[in-house]
Amino acid sequence: MLADASRLAIFNATSPKRFAGMKYPAVTNREGFTEMKESHVIAVASSGDVISKNVARVLDEKLTRRNMAAHPSDVSTLQSTAEEVIRDLVENVVLRLQ
Repeated sequence: MLADASRLAIFNATSPKRFAGMKYPAVTNREGFTEMKESHVIAVASSGDVISKNVARVLDEKLTRRNMAAHPSDVSTLQSTAEEVIRDLVENVVLRLQ
């Protein structure tokens, strides 16, 4: 697994190639990721092989689910669904990036 500094360097090198028209500033700390759309962070990390395609799919799926629950819609989210989302993210994303 790459060190955090290496992953960040790859991420910053990939970002302008993936989203050339967006002119995102280089990310230097965690707060820097808030300047980008969440879906763009996932796309850049996946394009630069900072995360695997499977991890990117999990993140995309959970982001879509989060957006449905967080924004006005006719979709309801049960506690058991929220717990499964958290479990899936921890097992398939957090623990794999350590």
